[in-house]
Amino acid sequence: MSKTRKVLVVDNDLMLLGIISDALREEGYMVRNAMDGRDALDEIRKDPPDILFTDLVMPKISGDLLIQYVRENERYSHMIIVVVSGAINEYLSGKDLAADYYIEKSDADTLQAGVKEICRQIHGP
Repeated sequence: MSKTRKVLVVDNDLMLLGIISDALREEGYMVRNAMDGRDALDEIRKDPPDILFTDLVMPKISGDLLIQYVRENERYSHMIIVVVSGAINEYLSGKDLAADYYIEKSDADTLQAGVKEICRQIHGP
């Protein structure tokens, strides 16, 4: 990776937030965190990340509304969106989330491996 990529990780589960953030830091990313969609919007407006990892089911503003906001705003058209959720199947059954990648929440090792695989797909080995 030629330049350090900025990543925002959004999840209301502190443990999962830590697992995802740690995996991204190990891959060389500069990581910021938000606990809900409203905080994520504030972070995005202050300093837009290159990549957004977001849960779907969160308080204040849900992940699907957060994704919709990002996709509808030209300023953020460069942003890669990765959905990390245990509710992916429920959401995908009737909606187009307009995310670039999806990771199913699971045990820590599998989740970390999924995050690292997405990083490789985005930026190569």
